[in-house]
Amino acid sequence: AAICVITVWNVHLGEATLFEQYVYHAPVISSVVLLPLIIQAVIEGGRRSLTAVSIAAHQDPLTGLLNRRGVQLALNSLLFGQRAPRIVAVVLVDVDRLKEINDTLGHEAGDEAIKAVAQVLTTTARASDITARVGGDEFMIVALHDRAEEAVAFIERVSTLRAGIGPHGATVSVGSAWRSTGDAGFDFESLRRTADDMLYRVKRARDSNLSAAS
Repeated sequence: AAICVITVWNVHLGEATLFEQYVYHAPVISSVVLLPLIIQAVIEGGRRSLTAVSIAAHQDPLTGLLNRRGVQLALNSLLFGQRAPRIVAVVLVDVDRLKEINDTLGHEAGDEAIKAVAQVLTTTARASDITARVGGDEFMIVALHDRAEEAVAFIERVSTLRAGIGPHGATVSVGSAWRSTGDAGFDFESLRRTADDMLYRVKRARDSNLSAAS
């Protein structure tokens, strides 16, 4: 603004032409205006590149959900600054017989089943919940609650999503666990293993029932 005022004033007084003023002020314009703009453009480009790399490192490319690495990062962010104990509920969802879908209908059908399950879980979970794909056929939802009853209701709601998902009628098995961050020795990885063990028991019981029925 100062440069513009000085330029107009000098031209008005006839001290120099507009071109002469431009030549005189060019170094100032370059250092004060253009150089900061160039630096800002470089910084912004670098920031966007780092953001894209960070997202790619924590996001599943097929579903757009977080991956296993992103779950812990997101949970740390949710728990940061939380003074009161929170109930952490972990739900593991496994797509049943995904290998059979891939073998009989093709990997494109398997991808469609995975994306369909991801969509259902995203719709079921709250915006504040952590929804992730943590394996080839396994998903995880992590939710924070204030009361145990809320955690139980959340687990029951997710556990009802078992059959007829997507164009190929995919089914899922569900394992879950919950615990308060105020409990002695609270550890998310231990909680995840408990949910994983529950999932294994559910799948084993289902396979046993199928074998008995046949």
